[in-house]
Amino acid sequence: DTDAQGRVRAVDAEADIELSGAGGRELRAEPREVAAYLREITEDAPPRLTGFVWFRLPVPGDRRGWSATTLAAVIAGNDLVAEFATEWLAQDGGTTDIWIKNVGNIDAAPPTHALPVHCPYADALAGFRVESAASGLQLRPEFDMRLRPGERIHAGWTRCSSAVNDHVQPSR
Repeated sequence: DTDAQGRVRAVDAEADIELSGAGGRELRAEPREVAAYLREITEDAPPRLTGFVWFRLPVPGDRRGWSATTLAAVIAGNDLVAEFATEWLAQDGGTTDIWIKNVGNIDAAPPTHALPVHCPYADALAGFRVESAASGLQLRPEFDMRLRPGERIHAGWTRCSSAVNDHVQPSR
């Protein structure tokens, strides 16, 4: 939490951001920034540098820490890829459920997903909202959520005038 002059008044660790008050904000160690720093320091490493210690190892249920997949990709020096696939599952009654899956190798926020023009009706679930755009409807995340590699989320449903292709690419 910060005061009117921007000075830190309190630091909450592990608490929901809402408990910090209006001046609260969440800070994260971004995988790409940490990977860039590790590359930079190892290129011109001090002579006695033998390694790095990461203080927050992945544990189940920790939504603020990195997933094991992300940590392994950073340690290995792999290219860090945030990529999402949209899964369309037709339901009885003419609706289609929309699932978004992280198929990349880092924890990342899902992008806004444009729905096909022939899908004029939709509703959002799980932290998404439906918005109108010039090209039709979109599913937009309502807050800064992160999906771990392999994780999928039921983002909403739509009603379309014809079938939806299995792998429509999301807008970025």
